[in-house]
Amino acid sequence: MPRSLCSRCQRPEKQCYCKALKDETACMDIIILQHPRESRHPLNTARILELGIGNCEVWVGEDFSAHSQLLRTLAEKNCYLLFPGANARASQDVLQTERPEVLIILDGTWRKAKKIWVRFFSYDTATPIYRSLR
Repeated sequence: MPRSLCSRCQRPEKQCYCKALKDETACMDIIILQHPRESRHPLNTARILELGIGNCEVWVGEDFSAHSQLLRTLAEKNCYLLFPGANARASQDVLQTERPEVLIILDGTWRKAKKIWVRFFSYDTATPIYRSLR
């Protein structure tokens, strides 16, 4: 007999954490670009963030180059990517001088996250977030 799942967190009802979540709002919008395999991971911490932080969204995919909402966000807002790289800046340095409006996080194994990076963020459309946090 299949276990009944919580409709909100998708965990078995005995492992539901919804009552422990408190509605929070982050100081900037958070967008998590999640690899499809991560969305099926049993813990799925991105789901926990999305359920607990009101201005957090999780978008699932591998190639975001035609994602209209992401492209619009990049064009209209001051966005930063949380990802290591040669031009990465420490978050405390960025926050001393700038006011990011959106933090973008890649959710996947290093290999999967790098695929998302290569397929989208290495394009010229990623210029607003070329200065990434580390």
